[in-house]
Amino acid sequence: KASEPLDAMKTWGSEKKDDVVKSASPKIDEMQQGFADAKAAASKKSAEAGKQLEEGWNGVEQKFDAMKTSTGETWAKHRDAFLEAVDAYKKKLAASK
Repeated sequence: KASEPLDAMKTWGSEKKDDVVKSASPKIDEMQQGFADAKAAASKKSAEAGKQLEEGWNGVEQKFDAMKTSTGETWAKHRDAFLEAVDAYKKKLAASK
């Protein structure tokens, strides 16, 4: 579910920046809640697993913040970096289960 609006963003240009941020913010909040649970579960398996999830989540947050403040020509670069960070985090999340 969370990935559907994020997938749609791949084609949105800088003129839709506000729409992207508005659409992504609740999904980020939803993912953040899931992150806390996943990190706790992964940490029970190993400290390294929990650390990897945290690094992945931190990357998502950093890229989202960069995307929110980007403008003009940098928009697509930051949007794509954010979406790549989300995909990488999802892979780490799946691997931790």
